[in-house]
Amino acid sequence: LEALYPAIEYYTKHPSPKDKLRMYYLYGKMYSRLDSINSAMKCFIMGAKWGYKSNDYITLAKMLNHKATLHYNSNEYDQCLANHRRASDLFLKANRTDDYLNSQIHVLYRLIAKGDSVQCNELLQQTKLFSNPEIIKHYPGQYYRAKIRYETAFHPHNVKNTIGQYIESTQPHKISWLAIAYAWLQLHEYEKGITAIEKHKKYHPKANLTAEYYIITSRLYKNNGNYHKALEA
Repeated sequence: LEALYPAIEYYTKHPSPKDKLRMYYLYGKMYSRLDSINSAMKCFIMGAKWGYKSNDYITLAKMLNHKATLHYNSNEYDQCLANHRRASDLFLKANRTDDYLNSQIHVLYRLIAKGDSVQCNELLQQTKLFSNPEIIKHYPGQYYRAKIRYETAFHPHNVKNTIGQYIESTQPHKISWLAIAYAWLQLHEYEKGITAIEKHKKYHPKANLTAEYYIITSRLYKNNGNYHKALEA
């Protein structure tokens, strides 16, 4: 958190809309890390007010994605989706294709969590996320992670084939093994999920300490009957 203080001090002393946006964005991130959700939300709301008066589309989009996460964690799903979609539009406006795709994938994940296959399909038709060969060629990580999550939820009979394509076409250190482990967990293929977790630890050791990692690992071992390993995870 201390690393944010010099930037906050700088932006506090500069009155332009862009500087105000960045100041509130940093304050919001700081409060989020302190689990002060109401304060973080107020900062993001004020930041958006200034952001729409600026031309800093990228910072505004990043802040809206953070704001969307707060809404999601508060079970405010419509507000969450609205903010992710605004962020996607802004990234597209700023010609940030990678960030645009990631933001659209956030929308897809939220819709999957809601179980809304209709809106998922509408989003996929709109973005051509799974059908545009340029996306598959230039952004294979985003493509496969999103497709595996989507198929796990709505077309589980396709997932094994997609995972196979992902592994065959991608270098091991570039594969999201955690996404694969999650899919195997949902498909009740616990041994395969544990193998994916071991590969995740091998190729992405610095990513181990995430809540998602611990939850998936614990559930895989528990469902596979290894309660000792489940408790250790």
